[in-house]
Amino acid sequence: MLLALRLGVRRSDIHKMKFCEIDWENDSISFIQQKTKVPITLPLLPDVGNALMDYILNYRPKATDDVVFMRYYAPYQALKPIHGIVDKCLPDFDTEDCPEHGYHILRRTCATKMLKHNISRSVISASIGQTDPNSINVYLSADEENMRKCAVSLAGIDCARRDLS
Repeated sequence: MLLALRLGVRRSDIHKMKFCEIDWENDSISFIQQKTKVPITLPLLPDVGNALMDYILNYRPKATDDVVFMRYYAPYQALKPIHGIVDKCLPDFDTEDCPEHGYHILRRTCATKMLKHNISRSVISASIGQTDPNSINVYLSADEENMRKCAVSLAGIDCARRDLS
């Protein structure tokens, strides 16, 4: 979940992540995105790296496969995408009013946080693996604080005198 929440990595890329894509010495993760086929390198943030290491050392089955995330029980094989895993992990999260579910909500949160920290649109797009910088427009609507800055004052407009016919 941290890979999606903190780095904006897609579910398909998480499930297919290989050990050779994690560069522990340079604190980065590099892979070719499944959806866009575009290579990407992301920083391996301390909390993400620590969670990955904890999983690898304490929870991952001792399998020889190069895929990082494996089934916990035999047969030990790469995890298949589980669509509702985030909803199961966050049972109190109210998704009724939210059009996005699962991993998408984590990616949207990542992009929104980046936007709040005044990171450029092109960097946000690249970080979450979008090839079109305009594709982050859906994240702008989630940034309520900056949307308030766009409000136009109606002071000085005399609606009573205006001929609306």
